This record gives sequence, C-alpha cells and structure tokens, in this order.
Amino acid sequence: MADTSESTNTRDKDHRLVYANAFHMAFGDNDVTITFGIDQRPQTGKKGMVEYSSVIMTPRTAKTIYKTLEHVINQYEKMRGEIELPDAKKAEIKSALRLNNAPIPPEETS
Repeated sequence: MADTSESTNTRDKDHRLVYANAFHMAFGDNDVTITFGIDQRPQTGKKGMVEYSSVIMTPRTAKTIYKTLEHVINQYEKMRGEIELPDAKKAEIKSALRLNNAPIPPEETS
C-alpha cells in the first residue's frame, strides 16, 4: 500500500545555500560522492574548481536524483527550449568519463 501521508520538510540550523557551476563525481561500492564548486577558469585561466560542498549518498539515492533531474530538465526544456552544451563541454565530459573508465553514452559522443 502506498504512503499517502503528506511529507514535512524541516531545515537544519546549519543549512546553507551554495551556488555551483562546476562539480565532480566519484563512486565506490556503496556510495556516490558529488562535490560542488565554482569553476576557477574565468579567474585564473587554469582548469579546476574551488570546492564548496560534497554530498555522499547511496547509489539508489543517486539514481533517484538522476531520474528526478532528467524529468525536471525535460520539463524546463519543453518550456524554454533545449539547453545547448558547447562542444568544449561535451569534450570535457567525454574526457572525464574516459579517466574514470566509465561507458560514454552515445549522445555524448556526437
């Protein structure tokens, strides 16, 4: 039977809002880590980011976030048009996936 009760969110006293325009990910057998930060190239010209926050989660939670983001982005693009990724960003994604020996999705190779 599905849980039909309303959920209530509360905010921890240490909660903070963090802006990020860069991230990196890592995973192990039992967790996925996403580290968020600010791309430092505009200021320094060097590749990399200033790290501000990391979130460690189970693979199941990571997949739930992935599916939710996929849905939200699809809705956003229906309203505002496709989000274009520059060729340089696509190359950066391919490079990062190769470094981690991850399979490269077909849509990322074009």
